[in-house]
Amino acid sequence: MASRIKKIFWAFDFRNNKILNAKVNTPTQNQHIANKEYVDSAGVNASYDTVKAQTYQTPFLFNLMGNIFEKTFKQIFDDLFFPRVLPTYLNPEVIITNILCTSHNDYYNQQVTLDFSFTLFSNDRNPAGLSQIVVNNGVTIQTFNDAFPGSGKITCNFLLLPGTTFTFKRQYGVANSTKQDSYGIDYTPVEFESTFELSQDIIVNKINGLDILNSPMISDLRLSEGIPTYDETNISSQFSYKTIFTIPDNTEGIYDFLIPEDIKIKLLNGYSMFFNDIEMVDSWCSLNSTITFNGIVYNKYQFNFGIFDNNKTFVLKFKK
Repeated sequence: MASRIKKIFWAFDFRNNKILNAKVNTPTQNQHIANKEYVDSAGVNASYDTVKAQTYQTPFLFNLMGNIFEKTFKQIFDDLFFPRVLPTYLNPEVIITNILCTSHNDYYNQQVTLDFSFTLFSNDRNPAGLSQIVVNNGVTIQTFNDAFPGSGKITCNFLLLPGTTFTFKRQYGVANSTKQDSYGIDYTPVEFESTFELSQDIIVNKINGLDILNSPMISDLRLSEGIPTYDETNISSQFSYKTIFTIPDNTEGIYDFLIPEDIKIKLLNGYSMFFNDIEMVDSWCSLNSTITFNGIVYNKYQFNFGIFDNNKTFVLKFKK
């Protein structure tokens, strides 16, 4: 008997007000043998209130969970395993490739032809209108139907001036459909509730594969040879940018030229002057003076092409 009592005593161990090896059901009220409030605060319902949680609030690696400070561990695990994942909406994108600018020669102030390829990618917006090629961010030189999504090629013509910029543009509307998040709730980002402009610069820095030069200027047909007198405050009324000109039949073709200093037609820098692909280096008459126009320094030259029985058209070129 004593042995059995001893076993019972050691099994329950009432010493120091402790009960060992006693099974207690999950408490539902505070007056139960295990206090409900205490059990909740020490278990999965305990709040996460560490110093770091209070300082940083949103986890570094799991930022979809948001602020976890003072959330219970049960809430934290719930958000960790079943987060709200927002759907992805794609804005329009375009890639411009194979840019080729061609003309009679390689300088500004002339009509050029621009060719390029483009690729438009699938997106989540409604297209609005046609694609455009815009010059200097304001003048539309061409509109066209694009392959959307897909690839295409465009050719356009325009006057190339110093500082000219080119931009591929297209307008788009709002989102073309509504997507749902991971909870099955409709979600549309605020930016997709308004219109969008796709804009991509087209970089043109070469003509015919060569660096673009400042433009020469040509006078009107002169009556005789000799050093001319010009109103240097009104050069644009006496000279014009052009690369093609025609000498009337039975007329002496005397012209004055303003050649930018960065073009050395005496082959000093490897440049040579051509008319209709015929080199004219030794035929120029230098007027030994310069003039500045629109910030560019020009050397003055004169050339007599002679007299022709029929109208004669010339194309001016510089070759390096």
